[in-house]
Amino acid sequence: MPYAPPYIDYMQGHSLSHGGAYRKPSPRKLLDKYREYEEALSMSQTPKTVTDLEEKFNKEIEKRDYIITGMEERIKKLEVEMATLGNIKELVAVVEKVKEEKARAEA
Repeated sequence: MPYAPPYIDYMQGHSLSHGGAYRKPSPRKLLDKYREYEEALSMSQTPKTVTDLEEKFNKEIEKRDYIITGMEERIKKLEVEMATLGNIKELVAVVEKVKEEKARAEA
């Protein structure tokens, strides 16, 4: 791993930046992260191969890409709906104006 997340440093006994004042992990989060990076932290187990780690990270990247793609599609749909609502709002304003003019003309 070229960059060790702060949790890994902390679990290896390194001090956190700023004395941990801003990024001290909760015990639950530490446990979750330990489970995630156990093979990198454990000395009793042989670490997974680089290929295994690459596969794990690639699967995570694919999962996130899928989520991002879905969000992008949803944003596009919402943008279209917002534009439609903007058009409806303009039409309602025109109808109200016509009603006012008609009421004045009849008075």
